[in-house]
Amino acid sequence: MKEIIFDLGEMTKKAMETFAFEFAKNVDEHNLILLIGEIGAGKTTFVKAFCKGFGVDPEIVSSPTFTLVNVYETLSKSIYHVDVYRLTNVEDLFYLLEDQIEDNDSILIVEWADLFPEFFQGDRIEIYLEHSSDHLRNVSIKVVGESERILSFLRRWRNAKKIKI
Repeated sequence: MKEIIFDLGEMTKKAMETFAFEFAKNVDEHNLILLIGEIGAGKTTFVKAFCKGFGVDPEIVSSPTFTLVNVYETLSKSIYHVDVYRLTNVEDLFYLLEDQIEDNDSILIVEWADLFPEFFQGDRIEIYLEHSSDHLRNVSIKVVGESERILSFLRRWRNAKKIKI
């Protein structure tokens, strides 16, 4: 399976929000997005801006730490925002995501996906967020599978150095 990694470098919160907003407009056949990063790295910030790219008011987007799944309806898709941090085994994860995995017309965004690497296989986008300083995050993205539209967007973003927002 084809894997391509893009190191987008350091981003401010505003730059990451701009990136996530534009990224949402380019998501095509990939409907599984995995967010990987420690507490406070910007996972929920990313999801708020991503959902805004689909017309969802970012004020209603919140971390699903305790609810496990938040659903945001858009004009074109359902966005399932999942936090698996509190789950302890793959069986619980399977039961939690059983319906969402079957929904090909939705987008599934999973925070803390690295806790269950054996579960998330096949075509996917992995977004790695890492503290660089109090105000900067290192962002890298791994695209697994074929997705010319998202790869083209990532190349344009990286090459244009839009990170200086």
